[in-house]
Amino acid sequence: MDKPNNPQAFPFAADYGHPAACGGMTLRDWFAGQALAGTNPFELSGWGDAEIAERFYQIADAMLAERERRQ
Repeated sequence: MDKPNNPQAFPFAADYGHPAACGGMTLRDWFAGQALAGTNPFELSGWGDAEIAERFYQIADAMLAERERRQ
């Protein structure tokens, strides 16, 4: 499977030459963080850090793929 398009999450400052502009996080990072933020921490008890990261980046990849499919 090809990787879906993964743009910067907040590119507007860089688009307009804002002096504080930086690359920042990607949309994949943003989606993974939002998915994790919506989780009950008790549901993750017993999971290892790598397993948590892998699971939520899988969710982010699915979000990116769906976003690309709908465009």
